[in-house]
Amino acid sequence: MSPVPQEAFFHGSTLTKRRDTYPFIDPYRFRGALTGKIALITNAHRGIGRASALDFASCGAIVVCTARTAEQLQPLISDIKTRYNTPSHGIPVDLNDPTVPPRLIQYIEQTIGPISILLNITSGQTLASFPHISNFLTDWWACLEANLRTPIALIHAVLPHMLARSTGTIISTTFRSGAKHIPFTTSSSVTQSAIIRFHHGLNDEVLPKGIYSYVVHPGMVASHLHDPEAKVESSHFALEPRIQSELTSRIQEAMQDGWCGAGLASGTFVALAADPRARCLSGLYVDAERDLEEMIDEVEKGSEGRVEKEGLYVLKVEEL
Repeated sequence: MSPVPQEAFFHGSTLTKRRDTYPFIDPYRFRGALTGKIALITNAHRGIGRASALDFASCGAIVVCTARTAEQLQPLISDIKTRYNTPSHGIPVDLNDPTVPPRLIQYIEQTIGPISILLNITSGQTLASFPHISNFLTDWWACLEANLRTPIALIHAVLPHMLARSTGTIISTTFRSGAKHIPFTTSSSVTQSAIIRFHHGLNDEVLPKGIYSYVVHPGMVASHLHDPEAKVESSHFALEPRIQSELTSRIQEAMQDGWCGAGLASGTFVALAADPRARCLSGLYVDAERDLEEMIDEVEKGSEGRVEKEGLYVLKVEEL
């Protein structure tokens, strides 16, 4: 069998490629724009979660951060206070406990205030050969529990509050395997495709009620792709040599320009939450590696633009 071509899972968009912060998404542009708004950010203790907490705080938001332990959150909370002196809260929780999301939302709403922004940071890519997975429930299904059930549970819990106020922004992260075929990522692909499709459907229901939602690929950020909570089964590389030949070698080719900076993701999140022009992207899949202003320009063209004519940025199964 011939190897999977690189273009099968690295898109060929004509929009300008971005690797780090650029003027349109620079949080400095939104200083004060989020003052008084409460932003709940999950997995905020490292990588793009940490960068996002700092960027939202820099724009005036009251940041509520979650992680598994208080020790993980303490450096971030201290950093926010030192840099911006804005209110911030660290809440240690295990979001994989299905009883936690509704209790967490209720606690924040009752003790801190109304949640204006929910930013679901999910864990990174899982690489494994499905036939060689030894424990289906812990090594495969657990990925769906953490990266699909948990963010949707948080959305379900926060929506009644947002709907009562007719305002709110919801952002969930995904990975390119949700939109493009990447072999040996069955659990991640199912999860990421589902979260994209979920946001498509959610947007139809809540956009008319003042709620905006986005699903975002944060870019090839090392801390996201190499998330310690994501599983990379090294033994599978020996059991299935194609993992190396068809996947990792292709990624190395695509990484000639290096990793994306965490600011690419965090700046994109801030722009989506703070810039009214971005609302036209609600419900669509957004790749942070592509220029956000150019994407907005194309969507704003409406029926005259390629996005609407060709049904771009919407997960779909083509038919003859």
